[in-house]
Amino acid sequence: MPPFHSRKHLPSRGIGDRCIAHSEAILFAMAVAVHVPLEHMADPTDNKYIPRPEWYFLFLFQLLKYFEGDQILVGTVLINNPARAAALRARLRR
Repeated sequence: MPPFHSRKHLPSRGIGDRCIAHSEAILFAMAVAVHVPLEHMADPTDNKYIPRPEWYFLFLFQLLKYFEGDQILVGTVLINNPARAAALRARLRR
């Protein structure tokens, strides 16, 4: 394969751009066609509703179940930050 700067732009790049545009259009059409049920409207007077965190905070929510009270700092900072640093370090070593 020739270096990037010596390839012609339109044939190879245009096909990729069209594929991305078509896949985005298909995803948009699927999002419009499939009606996903949402939660009920927020009611500030309802004391029974327990809000749940989004999926990307579930690991932190689980840690807070194990570390309560004065140990919240352990669960949120002392475990979370080294784990993130190790994951970032492993990713950057590639």
